Amino acid sequence: MDDFGLVQALRLYVAQLAADADWQVTLDVDPEWTALPSVLEAALFRIIQEATTNARKYADARRVLIQLQADAEQIGVIIRDWGKGFDPC
Repeated sequence: MDDFGLVQALRLYVAQLAADADWQVTLDVDPEWTALPSVLEAALFRIIQEATTNARKYADARRVLIQLQADAEQIGVIIRDWGKGFDPC
């Protein structure tokens, strides 16, 4: 990831996940997204990796959307899956 950055690492990761025929993963990157410090990019990659793993393993999701958003003040990562969900109580 140090050589390519977060976005390229995620593109490669998503391509690996999407290689599974019953698994649709989409990466949507805000055009305003810019490179972040490497330690932060590594942390975001691991969070996204864990979230997609959990969506597949526990929610039995067949579709996942990963969004990277940015503006002058903040960054955001949204991971949405269409799995079976859980009862929060």
